[in-house]
Amino acid sequence: MKKHIVFIFIGCVLSILTFVFDWKNIYPLTIWCFYSSLPILIVGVVLWIVYFKNKTGRFPSLDRLIHKEREKHSGKSATHVTMFSLLIDNVFKFWTFVVIAVMILVHVLSFSLNKSEVFMTAKEHLDTNIEIESQIGKIKNYGIVPAFRTFYSETTQQKNAEINTKLVGEKGIVKVKIKLIQKLDWQVDTVLFN
Repeated sequence: MKKHIVFIFIGCVLSILTFVFDWKNIYPLTIWCFYSSLPILIVGVVLWIVYFKNKTGRFPSLDRLIHKEREKHSGKSATHVTMFSLLIDNVFKFWTFVVIAVMILVHVLSFSLNKSEVFMTAKEHLDTNIEIESQIGKIKNYGIVPAFRTFYSETTQQKNAEINTKLVGEKGIVKVKIKLIQKLDWQVDTVLFN
């Protein structure tokens, strides 16, 4: 059996389960699936590239694939037939690519957001918030990818930020909306429980 298929399949399943478990509030499985899916997917993709190189003598190329499809449908409207037939003939590969691309994007967003000044300020405030600690205990996790936006308020003439996330604690889970304003540094304005 081709090893790359196993790794890519397991990585895709774990990626999908990440969002299912997050939606159903099943922690710590959500966190485990999130952090294990990307390395498994990367190993699968590297094994596939090695397999493809060993089998064909060259690296995979989207240009070659499109050219091959155009030759197959040479008398027809080449561009439309090519894209449609590419999707139909390679539907499994296409959706696998979509899952891999989405998981890479989610990981990049998650890691960059967690290192941002806005999130660090919110995290410090949440860690010392007595009301949250009384509801869920000590915070273990701040959600997979918090919804995050920054904007400039014309009324206050200040930069604002909002973070919507799930806080996973020792005693439970709570959804919160954190509003921050930037004066000199970022400061938490309000914390709302959903």
